[in-house]
Amino acid sequence: MNIPEQYAATNSDYRLIEAETARAVNLRGRLPAWPFVARSGFASIFEFDYVLGDFGRVLEQLARVYCDKSVLLVGLEPRYYESAFGVWPALRFDSCSVRERYWETLYWEPGTGVIGNLGDTLNVLAIAGSSGKWGVWGQRDWEVGLLLTPDRTGPWCDEGVRFFGRDLDLDDIRGPEGWTLPLTEDMLAEFWGNFDRRGMGEKHFCLAERPRQLATARF
Repeated sequence: MNIPEQYAATNSDYRLIEAETARAVNLRGRLPAWPFVARSGFASIFEFDYVLGDFGRVLEQLARVYCDKSVLLVGLEPRYYESAFGVWPALRFDSCSVRERYWETLYWEPGTGVIGNLGDTLNVLAIAGSSGKWGVWGQRDWEVGLLLTPDRTGPWCDEGVRFFGRDLDLDDIRGPEGWTLPLTEDMLAEFWGNFDRRGMGEKHFCLAERPRQLATARF
């Protein structure tokens, strides 16, 4: 089996990519909790399916603006990849090739006869640049992706992904009622409360201290 070079080759490689990603994204959290390490920034919402599509062009622009040498992706659920397929759900892309390699790597099949590509099976994923200045969170059951950056806009906004702000009704980008996770009033209140307090772009955007204990996947 020829595993793409972007994949973590060992559990140690997985842990390293996980640790670098955790500089910007809280790998333990789940929506409606705030999923980023930074206390504040400019948050944008997008449909979850975008992050599993041609999102490499967005990542390329983010990496260029924030001078990232690499772009990191960690799959947080499900956690059976190592035992079922002999791969670890963590990817490292060179910034100069993430546009062209992102989709094909995400949908690479281990070839076991069972669907094992990350694009079809990941329920929760985190993406960050090696600079730690920006982060992406995607959660399938909410059908929502979030991008947090130090700047309100940039060239990543012109790459075919529709980003939304505070005026969005989440039902407008989610499946019909009954097809997906129902969001209660309490869940929505927590989500939008975090967005209002932390995602509207306070000037003091900064990373919090690196967590002493990083989230770990159990295979």
